[in-house]
Amino acid sequence: MPDTPDGRLQQLGIVLPEPLPVLATYRLARRHRDIVYLAGPEMTVALHH
Repeated sequence: MPDTPDGRLQQLGIVLPEPLPVLATYRLARRHRDIVYLAGPEMTVALHH
């Protein structure tokens, strides 16, 4: 079992893309009541809890 998150990703064969350069100040997530809206590259999912 890997000791780090990076080790686990490597074990699973998952390669994360390089982060995009910061062009502005923005929030990555916004909560409205029981819905959390996520922002980022190709992120169009609203999570309900």
